[in-house]
Formats: sequence, structure tokens, C-alpha cells
Amino acid sequence: MEPYRLELPTAIHDDDTTEEPQLRRMELPQISRVLTIPEVAEILRLSPHTVKRLVQRGKIKAAKTGDYAGRWRISANAVEKFLAGTDD
Repeated sequence: MEPYRLELPTAIHDDDTTEEPQLRRMELPQISRVLTIPEVAEILRLSPHTVKRLVQRGKIKAAKTGDYAGRWRISANAVEKFLAGTDD
């Protein structure tokens, strides 16, 4: 899968300028797939409760959505790093 390319103007033109701004290509990093705790549990063949404990202990990096009652989201890269035993 190729990275998404975003074209941005290189300069803002004044009202009296008739030239079109030049465009430059900017590559954005690939966004990995985001998983829920039940999805990660299925991949790892663990219970959702065990995955949640691993997340809370920092063994699997995750982000919580929302405020108080937010849900955990885990990137596929974080799951791969956990399986590989790396803590990057």
C-alpha cells in the first residue's frame, strides 16, 4: 500500500497576483490499522480481560478514546511489537 500523498501550496499569493501557487508533494506516514481489545484478544488468542490488563500495565501500547468511559484502541504495529517482544 502506497503512502497517501497530500498536495499543499508552497506559497500564499496576494490579491494582486494572478500566478497560481506551485504545489509540492508531501508524504504522510501510513496509518496502521486500529484494533479494539476484543479484536486483539482474538488475534492473540487471549481473553479480552487479559488484553486489557496488558494494556493497563503498559505491555501493549494503546490509546484511550474519549474521557471517563473511553474505549481502548490498539494499533496493529503495537500488537506486532508485543509479539516480537520489543518495547519501542
